[in-house]
Amino acid sequence: MYACFTLFAKQEIMMPVKCNVHPWMRAYIGVVNHPFFAVTGDDGSFKIKGLPAGKYTLEAWQERYGTQDIEVTGPVSLELFAKSSAVDTDFTAKLVDVGPDGFAQNLTEGIIRARYRDSREKSSLMNPGQIYKFTVDLWSTSNVFLKGHMLRLEISSSNFPRFDRNLNTGEDPAFARNFVSATNTIYHDAEHPSALILPVVPSH
Repeated sequence: MYACFTLFAKQEIMMPVKCNVHPWMRAYIGVVNHPFFAVTGDDGSFKIKGLPAGKYTLEAWQERYGTQDIEVTGPVSLELFAKSSAVDTDFTAKLVDVGPDGFAQNLTEGIIRARYRDSREKSSLMNPGQIYKFTVDLWSTSNVFLKGHMLRLEISSSNFPRFDRNLNTGEDPAFARNFVSATNTIYHDAEHPSALILPVVPSH
């Protein structure tokens, strides 16, 4: 077994690494100038411990969609496995086309209120801490992701004022005054296969 060590003079954020024996095996390695890190658990969640209080910037990155144009035409949906610390909350999803210059074009979006996860007519509050499956309808779109473009999925718990806010208490939103903060956790593992469902049109 051979090992290779390299000293880095500066940070290298998310370097792509590919196995030269099994090309389908890929990973990302980050070299940072601080001791804070986290490893994703079997349930898909992670927590950074010992992080000092302060203001931080959350960055996101995505891998390029492919080496050819990809057409997506039709209804888009998101199957999401998640839990919340509240009895009710929202989950929003947005499909975005990101160009090589970084310009992000919103394509379509949707929202699900947790209490209506099983029925639009009858509400059912959640048990805090229990994992549920949610289906978010992002409506339909028709877009060609050009070569070199990236597909981005943005998931949040609010898209106000595009959609009404949720006070997370389970009370009637028309009369509720109190609110609570909801801590939501998204799962993406073998037992909770969260997935974006795209209607990809085969190329001819």
